[in-house]
Amino acid sequence: MMEQNILKESDVWLSQNGPSQHVVVSSRIRLARNLARIPFSTHAKSDELSHVTRLVGDTVQNSKSTQGFNLISLHDIPTTIRKYLKESHIISPELEKGDEHRLIYTSPDCRISIMVNEEDHIRIQGLAPGLNLKPLMEELDRIDTELIEVLPIAFSEQLGFLTACPTNLGTGLRVSVMLHLPGLVFCRLIEETLKMVQPHCLTVRGFYGEDSDYTGDLFQISNEASLGKSEDDIVDSVLIVVEKIIEKEEEARQKLFIERDLAVEDAIWRSYGLLSHARVMDTQEAMGLLSRIRLGIDRGYFKDLDHLRFNKLMFEIQPAHMEFKASFKEGAEKRDSVRADLLRSIFQTPCSNN
Repeated sequence: MMEQNILKESDVWLSQNGPSQHVVVSSRIRLARNLARIPFSTHAKSDELSHVTRLVGDTVQNSKSTQGFNLISLHDIPTTIRKYLKESHIISPELEKGDEHRLIYTSPDCRISIMVNEEDHIRIQGLAPGLNLKPLMEELDRIDTELIEVLPIAFSEQLGFLTACPTNLGTGLRVSVMLHLPGLVFCRLIEETLKMVQPHCLTVRGFYGEDSDYTGDLFQISNEASLGKSEDDIVDSVLIVVEKIIEKEEEARQKLFIERDLAVEDAIWRSYGLLSHARVMDTQEAMGLLSRIRLGIDRGYFKDLDHLRFNKLMFEIQPAHMEFKASFKEGAEKRDSVRADLLRSIFQTPCSNN
């Protein structure tokens, strides 16, 4: 099945090195677009949504930048696969519902995707490892330019691109960076540090974006609005703040390793002990423990482990990933057992330390 081949490639991009990868897990950029004279997806009738899929589909298939993209109809695949795609950040919670005429086109490596009939008619999204916003923006801009040259895009000279949510008016751009901040959390400086995003019209979200909890010391920084600024201005504003947060995280880690070295070392190795011996483990606990191990990699405790493996592992232990790869439907208890088995298989392999 096409979707199963796509799932196998869904986290390949996480295996690539990226700038500031010791702190930045990933960069994500999304552009929201709608077709003129058709109601937004949440209010459109079935025949109108079908019309959108035909128009967008013809354009994607004939555009140079999207040649070779794969198509999945969200309505025609099992719930577990939709959840898997959401956990991989390839589709949104809105598309996870799998309503009729909801589609996604993905590049062969799943870094680039085009969601059709999400909250907006079109959402072009790109993912990249590390702090890679500007190259990613250039890539998405090429795709966007080709699409809007052909499609009748809803646009206002006064308001810019028209979108279902008012916060996306203007450029329709949402820029997000996933940060791993265990140093600031450990030093209890995280709340103070994250306050610095507010004057820049940025917001902080959890691992799955809007309305999601903070887990595993992971935080998403993204712009709140896209009206009144150019795309370059929005990317630059996110970069400025993220670079300051990276600097503060590095300072916090250095301070920890000097002033509280024993406490940090103990927390890391206690996490290692649980990961290498536990028989049952839920997602929340696993993410917290893996956060400490990722910090230990920076400390040089684990010579055989690296950030790239851990970036993938944070996704591999998510619920739908576990269910899909283990091919079972026996509920949370079985899933937590299988997750613990996976983690033991990784962490019972001898790791060198200082």
